[in-house]
Amino acid sequence: MNNIHNIELRLLRVLLSLKETQSVSLTASKLQLTQSAVSHSLKLLRNHFDDALFVRSGHTMAPTSLAEALCPAIREALDYLGQALRIQGSFSPDISERTFTLAVTDYVEAICFPPILRLLSSQAPGVKLVARPMNDHQLAAMGRETEIAIGHFPSLPENFHRVKLWHESFTTIVSADHPRVTSDRISLEQFLREKHILISPDGSGFGMVDKELLAMGQKRIVQHTSRGFLSPGRWVASTEFIATIPSSIANLLRAELPVRCLPPPLSLQGYDVSLVWNDVNHHDAGHQWLRQLIKSHLPEMTGHLRQTEKVK
Repeated sequence: MNNIHNIELRLLRVLLSLKETQSVSLTASKLQLTQSAVSHSLKLLRNHFDDALFVRSGHTMAPTSLAEALCPAIREALDYLGQALRIQGSFSPDISERTFTLAVTDYVEAICFPPILRLLSSQAPGVKLVARPMNDHQLAAMGRETEIAIGHFPSLPENFHRVKLWHESFTTIVSADHPRVTSDRISLEQFLREKHILISPDGSGFGMVDKELLAMGQKRIVQHTSRGFLSPGRWVASTEFIATIPSSIANLLRAELPVRCLPPPLSLQGYDVSLVWNDVNHHDAGHQWLRQLIKSHLPEMTGHLRQTEKVK
C-alpha cells in the first residue's frame, strides 16, 4: 500500500461518494464527472490500496471491509482539511460563485427559499443554493454533503450549533366546500369523526396530534399518511379528508388552493424551527455570512405566514 503522498484528494472524494451512493453513475452525477472518469478513479484507488474496494452486488457496488474501514477516517480528515483551508479566508458575497447546500423539508423549502433567493439576488447574485431532503443521513453528513439545516430538531450532537428562527404552531385545514365542516371552528367530536391525512416526516405514522390525543385517551381516524407537507394540502383541497399541519404552510396553501384554515380543537404546543450547523463550517467566512443573512431576515420575511385570523 502506498503512502498519502501518492494519492490525490479528488480520488478520496470519489471513494467517499461511492461509499455513499454505491453507484458509479450516481457518483458521476453527484461529482459532475463522466462515468468513465469515475471508473478510472476507482481503478487508481484499487491500485493504490491493493484492494477491490467496491464489488458488484446486484445493481449496487458494495464496499469491501477495507473500504468500510477507510471511509470514516478519510471523511473526518477531509472535513478538518477543508476547515483549515477556509479558516483564514474571506468572503465577498457580491462576487462569490459559491454553492451552499441546505437540508430542509419540503415545507421549509417552500417557505424559506423564496425570501432567501430574493436576498441573494440583490446581495450575492452569483451564490447558488442546493436543497436536499431533511433526514438523519443529512444531519450525519453535516459539514461534508450538507452545510446548514433548517427545521425542527429536538436533540442534536454536542458539536452542533443552533439558532431559533421562529416558533411554529398548528392549523387544521379542510376543503373550502367541505360538506360537514362548514363553520370557522371544528369541535373535538367532529375532529374525531372525520378522516385524517397524517403527515409523518420520519415515517413513524405517529405525530404530535396523535400524541396529544393519546394523552386524552382518544384516537383519530388516519386514512392516509405522507412524509411530505405540500401534497396533503392538495389532497385536502379536492376531498373530504382533513389535515393538521404547521400554520406557516397552511397559510401558504390557503393562498394557492381552495382550503380553509381552522384552529385545532385540542392544545398543541407547537415547536421551534431552527437554523443548525456543526463545527466543520463554524468559522468559515462564507458560512458565517449566510447564517447571518438567514437569521437576520428570514423570521421577519416569513412572519406573515404565521399570523392567524381571529375566530369570532
